[in-house]
Amino acid sequence: MVEAQEIVQDAQRRAIRMQNESESTATSRREGADQYAREVMFGMEEQLSEILGQIRRGIDTLRDQPENTSSPDIQIPVS
Repeated sequence: MVEAQEIVQDAQRRAIRMQNESESTATSRREGADQYAREVMFGMEEQLSEILGQIRRGIDTLRDQPENTSSPDIQIPVS
């Protein structure tokens, strides 16, 4: 009877150890995934900021042009 009880206790200890290792692995992977997501989003934020700057400069350029500029006459040859 004592031997069976020792086997059960050993199995319980191993199960607890496996559960703790699994939780530690899951936490580590989650933290790694979160870090990767942060890095990707920071990169996207930088790209969006650069694009937004280009858009603003384009708007400013158009705003600074006189409104009544005539476009040159363009003739398209007919074949």
